[in-house]
Amino acid sequence: MPRELVGLFAFARCTPGAHATARHVSSSTTGTWPRAWRQTGSDIYSEGRFGEHGGTHLSVLGGALRLGELRPGGGRIRHALKIIVPHRIQWHAPPGVNNWVWPAFNGDNNGNRGSDPHVVQGALYALPPWIGLNALGLETEPARQIAWTLQNYGAYNVDSTPAQTCAIGVEIGPAGDFRNQFRADWGFPMVRESYTNPNIARLRQDYTGWSDGANTGPWIRDLDRIFGNLHVITNNGPDSIGAVAHHGSRSSARRSRCGRSRWRSV
Repeated sequence: MPRELVGLFAFARCTPGAHATARHVSSSTTGTWPRAWRQTGSDIYSEGRFGEHGGTHLSVLGGALRLGELRPGGGRIRHALKIIVPHRIQWHAPPGVNNWVWPAFNGDNNGNRGSDPHVVQGALYALPPWIGLNALGLETEPARQIAWTLQNYGAYNVDSTPAQTCAIGVEIGPAGDFRNQFRADWGFPMVRESYTNPNIARLRQDYTGWSDGANTGPWIRDLDRIFGNLHVITNNGPDSIGAVAHHGSRSSARRSRCGRSRWRSV
Protein backbone atom coordinates (compact mmCIF):
# COMPACT_ATOMS: atom_id res chain seq x y z
CA MET A 1 0.00 0.00 0.00
CA PRO A 2 1.43 3.45 -0.88
CA ARG A 3 2.41 5.36 2.22
CA GLU A 4 4.52 8.20 0.87
CA LEU A 5 3.40 11.76 0.28
CA VAL A 6 5.09 13.32 -2.75
CA GLY A 7 5.34 17.10 -2.54
CA LEU A 8 5.05 19.38 -5.57
CA PHE A 9 6.00 23.05 -5.54
CA ALA A 10 4.78 25.53 -8.18
CA PHE A 11 2.48 22.86 -9.64
CA ALA A 12 0.79 23.86 -12.92
CA ARG A 13 -0.89 22.51 -16.02
CA CYS A 14 -0.19 25.19 -18.58
CA THR A 15 -2.18 23.60 -21.41
CA PRO A 16 -5.48 21.75 -20.92
CA GLY A 17 -4.94 18.03 -21.40
CA ALA A 18 -1.14 18.35 -21.31
CA HIS A 19 1.20 16.97 -18.68
CA ALA A 20 1.39 18.84 -15.39
CA THR A 21 4.68 20.33 -14.28
CA ALA A 22 6.27 21.37 -10.99
CA ARG A 23 9.34 23.37 -10.12
CA HIS A 24 10.30 21.01 -7.28
CA VAL A 25 9.33 17.42 -6.54
CA SER A 26 10.12 16.01 -3.13
CA SER A 27 9.93 12.44 -1.86
CA SER A 28 12.21 10.11 0.07
CA THR A 29 14.12 9.33 -3.12
CA THR A 30 13.69 12.52 -5.19
CA GLY A 31 14.25 16.18 -4.52
CA THR A 32 16.77 18.94 -3.94
CA TRP A 33 16.25 19.27 -0.19
CA PRO A 34 18.37 17.24 2.27
CA ARG A 35 17.52 13.55 2.14
CA ALA A 36 17.25 13.40 5.93
CA TRP A 37 14.39 15.92 5.78
CA ARG A 38 12.62 14.03 3.02
CA GLN A 39 12.94 10.68 4.79
CA THR A 40 11.68 12.21 8.04
CA GLY A 41 8.55 13.73 6.62
CA SER A 42 7.41 11.92 3.50
CA ASP A 43 6.05 8.81 5.23
CA ILE A 44 2.40 9.47 6.05
CA TYR A 45 2.53 6.72 8.71
CA SER A 46 5.36 8.58 10.44
CA GLU A 47 5.68 12.32 11.11
CA GLY A 48 4.43 13.31 7.66
CA ARG A 49 5.52 16.88 8.25
CA PHE A 50 7.90 17.46 5.34
CA GLY A 51 6.48 19.15 2.27
CA GLU A 52 6.61 22.05 -0.12
CA HIS A 53 5.80 25.13 1.93
CA GLY A 54 8.62 27.26 0.61
CA GLY A 55 9.71 28.79 3.90
CA THR A 56 9.40 25.97 6.42
CA HIS A 57 9.28 22.93 4.08
CA LEU A 58 6.28 21.74 6.04
CA SER A 59 3.52 19.68 4.46
CA VAL A 60 0.98 21.63 2.44
CA LEU A 61 -1.74 19.33 3.77
CA GLY A 62 -1.15 19.84 7.47
CA GLY A 63 -3.38 22.49 9.00
CA ALA A 64 -5.47 23.30 5.93
CA LEU A 65 -9.16 23.92 6.39
CA ARG A 66 -10.73 21.08 4.42
CA LEU A 67 -14.02 20.79 2.62
CA GLY A 68 -16.68 19.76 5.11
CA GLU A 69 -15.13 21.81 7.93
CA LEU A 70 -16.29 25.17 9.30
CA ARG A 71 -19.89 24.48 8.32
CA PRO A 72 -23.16 25.39 10.05
CA GLY A 73 -23.78 22.71 12.66
CA GLY A 74 -20.69 20.88 11.48
CA GLY A 75 -19.07 20.42 14.85
CA ARG A 76 -15.58 21.28 16.05
CA ILE A 77 -12.43 21.59 13.93
CA ARG A 78 -10.17 19.25 15.88
CA HIS A 79 -6.74 19.93 14.43
CA ALA A 80 -4.21 22.75 14.37
CA LEU A 81 -4.61 25.29 11.59
CA LYS A 82 -1.88 26.90 9.53
CA ILE A 83 -1.29 30.58 9.06
CA ILE A 84 1.11 32.67 7.00
CA VAL A 85 2.55 35.72 8.70
CA PRO A 86 3.87 38.95 7.11
CA HIS A 87 7.61 39.44 6.67
CA ARG A 88 7.53 42.66 8.56
CA ILE A 89 6.74 41.14 11.95
CA GLN A 90 8.73 37.91 11.59
CA TRP A 91 12.10 37.99 13.29
CA HIS A 92 15.06 39.13 11.23
CA ALA A 93 17.64 36.69 12.57
CA PRO A 94 21.34 37.64 12.53
CA PRO A 95 23.66 35.62 10.27
CA GLY A 96 24.16 32.04 11.43
CA VAL A 97 21.13 32.01 13.75
CA ASN A 98 18.09 29.88 12.98
CA ASN A 99 14.91 31.84 12.37
CA TRP A 100 12.65 28.81 12.75
CA VAL A 101 11.59 26.31 15.40
CA TRP A 102 10.18 22.79 15.32
CA PRO A 103 8.25 21.50 13.42
CA ALA A 104 9.77 23.66 10.65
CA PHE A 105 12.83 22.40 8.77
CA ASN A 106 13.94 25.84 7.67
CA GLY A 107 12.78 29.44 7.51
CA ASP A 108 12.68 32.45 5.22
CA ASN A 109 14.70 35.45 6.30
CA ASN A 110 14.50 37.57 3.17
CA GLY A 111 12.53 40.69 3.93
CA ASN A 112 11.90 39.88 7.60
CA ARG A 113 11.93 43.03 9.73
CA GLY A 114 10.62 41.90 13.11
CA SER A 115 12.60 42.13 16.36
CA ASP A 116 10.95 39.42 18.50
CA PRO A 117 12.97 36.16 18.29
CA HIS A 118 9.86 34.15 19.17
CA VAL A 119 7.96 35.28 16.06
CA VAL A 120 9.55 32.80 13.68
CA GLN A 121 8.46 30.17 11.19
CA GLY A 122 7.25 26.95 12.73
CA ALA A 123 5.98 28.81 15.81
CA LEU A 124 2.67 27.75 17.30
CA TYR A 125 0.11 30.48 17.95
CA ALA A 126 -2.96 30.07 20.16
CA LEU A 127 -5.63 31.85 22.10
CA PRO A 128 -4.51 31.24 25.69
CA PRO A 129 -6.81 29.39 28.08
CA TRP A 130 -7.19 32.35 30.42
CA ILE A 131 -9.08 34.26 27.71
CA GLY A 132 -12.78 33.45 27.78
CA LEU A 133 -14.09 33.00 24.26
CA ASN A 134 -17.44 34.53 25.19
CA ALA A 135 -15.61 37.62 26.40
CA LEU A 136 -14.26 38.22 22.89
CA GLY A 137 -17.75 39.27 21.79
CA LEU A 138 -17.61 37.38 18.50
CA GLU A 139 -20.51 38.10 16.18
CA THR A 140 -20.30 35.28 13.62
CA GLU A 141 -20.50 31.52 13.97
CA PRO A 142 -17.49 30.70 11.74
CA ALA A 143 -15.36 33.03 13.87
CA ARG A 144 -16.54 31.25 17.03
CA GLN A 145 -15.57 27.90 15.52
CA ILE A 146 -12.12 29.19 14.51
CA ALA A 147 -11.58 30.75 17.94
CA TRP A 148 -12.39 27.44 19.67
CA THR A 149 -9.88 25.64 17.46
CA LEU A 150 -7.20 28.27 18.04
CA GLN A 151 -7.65 27.94 21.79
CA ASN A 152 -7.64 24.14 21.82
CA TYR A 153 -5.21 23.33 18.99
CA GLY A 154 -3.59 26.55 17.79
CA ALA A 155 -2.14 27.41 14.39
CA TYR A 156 1.36 26.97 13.01
CA ASN A 157 3.19 29.70 11.13
CA VAL A 158 4.20 27.80 7.99
CA ASP A 159 5.48 30.50 5.66
CA SER A 160 5.90 34.22 5.12
CA THR A 161 4.32 36.81 2.87
CA PRO A 162 5.30 40.34 1.78
CA ALA A 163 1.66 41.34 2.24
CA GLN A 164 0.50 43.36 5.24
CA THR A 165 -1.93 40.77 6.55
CA CYS A 166 -2.00 37.20 7.74
CA ALA A 167 -3.52 34.31 5.79
CA ILE A 168 -4.95 30.88 6.51
CA GLY A 169 -4.57 27.79 4.33
CA VAL A 170 -7.64 26.16 2.80
CA GLU A 171 -8.37 23.27 0.45
CA ILE A 172 -8.82 23.93 -3.25
CA GLY A 173 -8.74 20.88 -5.47
CA PRO A 174 -10.69 18.37 -7.56
CA ALA A 175 -13.28 17.95 -4.80
CA GLY A 176 -14.09 21.64 -4.69
CA ASP A 177 -13.08 25.07 -3.42
CA PHE A 178 -13.30 25.75 0.31
CA ARG A 179 -13.88 29.45 -0.36
CA ASN A 180 -17.02 28.70 -2.37
CA GLN A 181 -18.28 26.40 0.40
CA PHE A 182 -17.70 29.14 2.98
CA ARG A 183 -19.65 31.76 1.03
CA ALA A 184 -22.53 29.41 0.27
CA ASP A 185 -22.77 28.40 3.94
CA TRP A 186 -22.42 31.79 5.62
CA GLY A 187 -23.53 34.31 3.00
CA PHE A 188 -20.35 36.39 2.96
CA PRO A 189 -16.88 35.83 1.50
CA MET A 190 -13.94 34.49 3.45
CA VAL A 191 -11.57 36.14 1.01
CA ARG A 192 -11.35 39.92 1.13
CA GLU A 193 -8.69 40.44 -1.52
CA SER A 194 -7.31 38.60 -4.48
CA TYR A 195 -4.05 36.75 -3.88
CA THR A 196 -1.69 35.17 -6.36
CA ASN A 197 -1.83 31.79 -4.64
CA PRO A 198 -5.47 30.56 -4.71
CA ASN A 199 -4.74 28.05 -1.93
CA ILE A 200 -4.42 30.87 0.57
CA ALA A 201 -7.53 32.70 1.72
CA ARG A 202 -6.51 36.21 2.74
CA LEU A 203 -8.07 37.25 6.03
CA ARG A 204 -8.09 41.01 5.52
CA GLN A 205 -8.21 43.34 8.47
CA ASP A 206 -10.40 46.44 8.40
CA TYR A 207 -8.25 49.14 6.81
CA THR A 208 -9.34 52.01 4.58
CA GLY A 209 -5.95 52.74 3.05
CA TRP A 210 -6.07 49.98 0.43
CA SER A 211 -7.35 50.53 -3.09
CA ASP A 212 -10.10 47.94 -2.73
CA GLY A 213 -11.78 50.06 -0.08
CA ALA A 214 -12.67 49.33 3.49
CA ASN A 215 -13.29 45.73 4.50
CA THR A 216 -15.80 46.04 7.28
CA GLY A 217 -18.56 44.03 8.87
CA PRO A 218 -19.01 41.44 11.61
CA TRP A 219 -16.64 38.84 10.07
CA ILE A 220 -13.79 41.34 9.79
CA ARG A 221 -14.41 42.67 13.29
CA ASP A 222 -14.29 39.09 14.57
CA LEU A 223 -10.95 38.47 12.86
CA ASP A 224 -9.56 41.58 14.55
CA ARG A 225 -10.68 40.24 17.92
CA ILE A 226 -9.26 36.77 17.33
CA PHE A 227 -5.89 37.71 15.87
CA GLY A 228 -5.53 40.56 18.33
CA ASN A 229 -5.42 38.04 21.17
CA LEU A 230 -3.14 35.36 19.70
CA HIS A 231 -0.05 34.42 21.70
CA VAL A 232 3.12 32.68 20.59
CA ILE A 233 3.71 29.38 22.39
CA THR A 234 7.39 29.38 23.27
CA ASN A 235 7.67 25.88 24.78
CA ASN A 236 6.07 23.90 21.95
CA GLY A 237 8.29 21.08 20.69
CA PRO A 238 8.43 17.42 19.66
CA ASP A 239 8.36 16.32 23.31
CA SER A 240 5.67 18.78 24.39
CA ILE A 241 3.36 19.23 21.41
CA GLY A 242 0.88 21.99 22.12
CA ALA A 243 2.55 22.82 25.43
CA VAL A 244 0.90 25.91 26.88
CA ALA A 245 -1.95 25.70 24.37
CA HIS A 246 -3.20 22.78 26.44
CA HIS A 247 -1.54 23.24 29.83
CA GLY A 248 -2.01 26.95 30.36
CA SER A 249 1.37 28.13 31.60
CA ARG A 250 1.29 31.91 31.30
CA SER A 251 5.07 32.12 31.58
CA SER A 252 5.51 30.24 28.31
CA ALA A 253 3.37 32.48 26.12
CA ARG A 254 4.21 35.78 24.46
CA ARG A 255 1.63 38.15 23.10
CA SER A 256 1.76 38.68 19.36
CA ARG A 257 -1.02 41.06 18.62
CA CYS A 258 -2.77 41.43 15.26
CA GLY A 259 -4.05 44.98 15.02
CA ARG A 260 -6.76 46.28 12.71
CA SER A 261 -4.55 46.25 9.66
CA ARG A 262 -1.30 44.63 10.70
CA TRP A 263 0.47 42.28 13.04
CA ARG A 264 2.65 43.69 15.77
CA SER A 265 4.47 42.23 18.76
CA VAL A 266 4.05 43.75 22.19
